[in-house]
Amino acid sequence: MVQERHNSVYVAQVYKHGNKGRHSYVVGIFDNRQDAIDAIEREEKYRNGKYAGIVHKMPFGINVFERNVESVKSKHFRRLNE
Repeated sequence: MVQERHNSVYVAQVYKHGNKGRHSYVVGIFDNRQDAIDAIEREEKYRNGKYAGIVHKMPFGINVFERNVESVKSKHFRRLNE
């Protein structure tokens, strides 16, 4: 059986109070954007708004220090950083 190879992965990460300079952690790594967004929203709710998330779209197999990354901020993250 041949496995389908995805070109990109979606890394769901949350930041304390939506501040990239504070504590953060990865909620999960997904093969589609919507699952990553759903995970962020569940985590934000679970953490009672203390953390806000971003989904980073990264090419599969990329060196994490390369900056070829697209990001989608959650509504909560955008509100905290207005």
